[in-house]
Amino acid sequence: MEGHIWTKPVKKLSVPERMAMEIAGYSIWFVMAIASILGAIIRGVVFSFLWGWFVAEPFRLASVSMIQGVGIILIFNCLVHRIPSLSSEVVNISALSKVEEQQDPLVMKDWICTMFARSEVATLANPLLVFTVGWVLHLFL
Repeated sequence: MEGHIWTKPVKKLSVPERMAMEIAGYSIWFVMAIASILGAIIRGVVFSFLWGWFVAEPFRLASVSMIQGVGIILIFNCLVHRIPSLSSEVVNISALSKVEEQQDPLVMKDWICTMFARSEVATLANPLLVFTVGWVLHLFL
């Protein structure tokens, strides 16, 4: 295990640095909760529009309200568990080991915040992209 990143001495954090790390951690969890709620609402609204455009009209079925769409998306998310791809996990682990080699807690915090922001932006941007594509397709019906 000699030379392994876990065996290297770690810089001890001062009290203000520890407090900053704790505040950053709580902030990340708060933003994640808000983004998850917004993501579910946006997906539900997108689902209700897509259902109306591509299922209800052509097949003469009942339309879905926005609240019903949010409920359906929440049920769907409970039933479907998404497993991240192995290749993305390997890339993240190799990037994390490079960050850990620096032994700087602030660099580590910045890396965690960056990875978190990327995943949350993708969570919110994906339904908007799907809506845009659906809207364009709807124009050609």
